[in-house]
Amino acid sequence: MNPPPFPPDPNRIAAHEFLSELRTRISTQPLPYQFGVESRALESLWEVFGQAREAMKKHPGCEAFARVTTDTLNVTLRPFTAKWHRAHADGRLNSRDGADEFRGELKRVQEALRAFASELHEMAYGHAGTDQITRPAISEAELLHCFKPLNVGIRPNAVLQDHEAIRKLNESEHAEILKRRK
Repeated sequence: MNPPPFPPDPNRIAAHEFLSELRTRISTQPLPYQFGVESRALESLWEVFGQAREAMKKHPGCEAFARVTTDTLNVTLRPFTAKWHRAHADGRLNSRDGADEFRGELKRVQEALRAFASELHEMAYGHAGTDQITRPAISEAELLHCFKPLNVGIRPNAVLQDHEAIRKLNESEHAEILKRRK
């Protein structure tokens, strides 16, 4: 006669269910500049909270899962979503500067969420595991081409002879281009 099976581990089951949502969203995958909409990425991150709550409610006794998930979402993700909720409501995500700032901060949050996903993978499957990252939409060579030096500025000619004014204007324009690229 076989011994009775061990009861299912609620931590493992909750981690498995939640991980399937977390690892297939923008929370762990890049948002290339050529694709995606910042406001939808933010909405997808908001949805992660509901999915975590659902996994905790559905699997009573998932104390380890609930602890690590709650800590990660409240300490890592919530400050990000709270900040960008206001920006979204104010329309700042629709501006290029707001979108650029959002994407820069999203990359840092995604790194932490990928580490969290690895931790959940171990909880769900009993061994380490990480997911592949989506390939960039633009190659490194294409990106470098986009940032090659530009021929900018005003060249002195017979009509424009104030060389000092032209030099100052060109320096100012060049400084603005460098600032924008950063």
